[in-house]
Amino acid sequence: MRILQPLRRGMSNYRRIVAVIAAVTAACCLSGHVFASASAMGSAVEEPAKTADAVTIFAARKSIYDQVAAISQIPWYRLAAIDQYERTLTRVHPKDRKHPERTVGIFIPPTRWAGPLNPNPEDMNPTSISVFSGIGLDGDGDGKADPNNNLDLLYTVATRLSPYGHAADDFSIGLWSYYQNTRAVQRIMQYAKLYETFGKLDLFDHAFPLPVKSDYSYRSTFGMGRNWGGRRTHEALTCSRIMEYPFAAPVSA
Repeated sequence: MRILQPLRRGMSNYRRIVAVIAAVTAACCLSGHVFASASAMGSAVEEPAKTADAVTIFAARKSIYDQVAAISQIPWYRLAAIDQYERTLTRVHPKDRKHPERTVGIFIPPTRWAGPLNPNPEDMNPTSISVFSGIGLDGDGDGKADPNNNLDLLYTVATRLSPYGHAADDFSIGLWSYYQNTRAVQRIMQYAKLYETFGKLDLFDHAFPLPVKSDYSYRSTFGMGRNWGGRRTHEALTCSRIMEYPFAAPVSA
């Protein structure tokens, strides 16, 4: 019996240790669940705010495009395409195109806005800007040609393009004259076609359209070997057609 007593005490201590570990594990899991739930609730609260901000931004842009379109007779979707192209240039060259936060993304260098020989590169007087062959114009009627004013910027660019005509080919010629870049003309015309087709500015959703009467599935490659990087775990899925559907559906990966 004396020999068995130490064993019983050891088993008893072992059970206590296991019980403590189980309690700690359960507490951690519960805390993780609570934190995850709180995080999910926070995300759910923030998402509508982001959506509301996006809607407000797009509405403000569309309002400016419509105002300048009414004056210049250039369709809003072409003005939107120019603005989008300029915005992408700023993302690629942020240091060379620094400007305050504003609704319109168009950037015009001071030397071009105020005139290459203008002693005041920050000149906002439309008359003196014109004297020094600058292109800056007053678009909102406040008497200033402000290079950081949304209407002044878009109106200035639209005024440079209007004399070339409103047909697609004429507009392309005007774009080339303004940018002196064939790639810029192609990009802007592509953007304009998208905006004209969909009739809205919010075109940032992505989907993989499938042909009508087609059904797409995939072959799972999870865990399969490869010659580098270890076994496959979370790569994108390769779709392959296996049968026909009576409708098409977007697929997201």
